[in-house]
Amino acid sequence: MDYILNGSFKGIGFDVIGLDPIADVNLTRHKKLFAEKEIVNIENLCNLELCGPGLFWFSCFPLKIADCDGSPIRAVAWFE
Repeated sequence: MDYILNGSFKGIGFDVIGLDPIADVNLTRHKKLFAEKEIVNIENLCNLELCGPGLFWFSCFPLKIADCDGSPIRAVAWFE
């Protein structure tokens, strides 16, 4: 978490259901991250190992849902 907080990232993505353990009802990691950064958090990605260790382009396309703080997305990675 400190690595992310000290960096200048525009967004982060994980192959997990959420940043916080399910038992953490206070959402400690979410609150720490969003208190100090204006950053996009993308959770529950899959097949990240297919992207390899090098740099790649990434974009995501969320659904426009009224009065919502999250959305399913179409995640897309491409390589030069």
